[in-house]
Amino acid sequence: MSADEEIRITSRNGVYLTGRTGHRPIHIRGIPADKPGMSVMLAGQISWNPSEETQNGTIVFDGAAWPPNENSLITNPIALTVENGLVTDVAGDRRDADVYRSWLAAQDDPNMYRLLTGCSITTQE
Repeated sequence: MSADEEIRITSRNGVYLTGRTGHRPIHIRGIPADKPGMSVMLAGQISWNPSEETQNGTIVFDGAAWPPNENSLITNPIALTVENGLVTDVAGDRRDADVYRSWLAAQDDPNMYRLLTGCSITTQE
């Protein structure tokens, strides 16, 4: 991968997320952790640290969403709309999206709507 290359992550459940790597590395692992402090991803997982303001699209949680403790395993998908690195909408039917949306708002901190500077993504496909 080259510096500042755009990464696009898509899935059948509605995930469509883009962002630029800048000069940050992407880690694809599947090896034994043989050094103290080394991060090792599960099979099918990557660790990506995109430039925050370049993140755009939709992230869909369809198996688990934690925090808050009231959710963890979910039965209805939660979709986050992301614009320039900020979550601008939390959508979904029924309780799971309501709990997640309420939890974000209860933090009373606009930084809670920023995507993390690094994320790990696990695929089911």
